[in-house]
Amino acid sequence: AGDLVVIKGHTGDCLQVKESSETVGAWPGDCPEWEISHADGKPGVVLAGDTVSFRQPDLNRLIDCEGNSDGLLRARWDLTGGWQTFLIEVEVRKAVLSDAHITLFSLSTKMRLDNSQKQVQARWPSISAWRALVVEADENLGPWSQ
Repeated sequence: AGDLVVIKGHTGDCLQVKESSETVGAWPGDCPEWEISHADGKPGVVLAGDTVSFRQPDLNRLIDCEGNSDGLLRARWDLTGGWQTFLIEVEVRKAVLSDAHITLFSLSTKMRLDNSQKQVQARWPSISAWRALVVEADENLGPWSQ
């Protein structure tokens, strides 16, 4: 099991699964916790450059990004594969991540995630401020430790 984090878009809205669908978007309100784990299941600290997956514990589903043209994020399955694997990129590389502004790179689409008009998608190859996400660790855990 991984550490619990909150993920926010550049707007400050929280990434969450829309109740009426499997779509992951950024909406205001209570921020659900996501479990962050190394995609290969290895234990240890999560570092910049690691590949990770995010599980929504209440639903027991992982964020996935199918390699199609829309690049929409969804939470459909309880398994880790290529669609559920993301590379952590940071502007300033740190040895250990705690609360960090990061960019997530979808390994299935080869695009970076962006948050626009409540949708979270993997659509663009370049890094920019509106593609930044904020990942906040549970205040009782400190750095993501696994």
